[in-house]
Amino acid sequence: IVVLTFVITANAAIQSGEKEGFSYSFDDETGVLTLLGTGEYVAPSGLYNIARYQAKKVIIGEGITTLPSDCFRYLKAEGESILEEVSIPSSLTTISKNLFRDCTNLTKVNIPEDSNITTINENAFFGCSSLTQIAFNDNLTTIGNAAFRKCLSLVSADMGNSITSMGIDVFHTCVKLESVVLGGTYTKLSN
Repeated sequence: IVVLTFVITANAAIQSGEKEGFSYSFDDETGVLTLLGTGEYVAPSGLYNIARYQAKKVIIGEGITTLPSDCFRYLKAEGESILEEVSIPSSLTTISKNLFRDCTNLTKVNIPEDSNITTINENAFFGCSSLTQIAFNDNLTTIGNAAFRKCLSLVSADMGNSITSMGIDVFHTCVKLESVVLGGTYTKLSN
């Protein structure tokens, strides 16, 4: 069962939907998309159609552990990415394949100090050309192929001290990259 709700206030509309215990709300006035639920997020139908072209900020609610691949890849208006900021909960364990791919205006990724992210899958931040810095704690163990490829403005990346596996071309074409913290005991390290 999918429930879509529209609440119209003076100058703004709040749109929402629900599916299998997961929900979202989108505020037209602020451009904030909030995702709620527990476990591996199942996107309610309507989420992509409503928020795709308008969301400037995404708040991923506490309790969500994983989001679908490509979830924010197509948040674009007239072919241009408009997503600027993402807040990640401590419950998130995996950054899915292509999750933020080509979010060219993404400048801020809020990751809590008590983050439980263990895996960044391939192409997760590929083409996030406005992102200047990113930091993870020591729970991060795996970084997939081209995870930060073409992050043209990335200056610093702190991947923590527990990396055991890292794919190829992780920081390929990060032309401004000055500092990378990357510690751990590698069992798999590609070029």
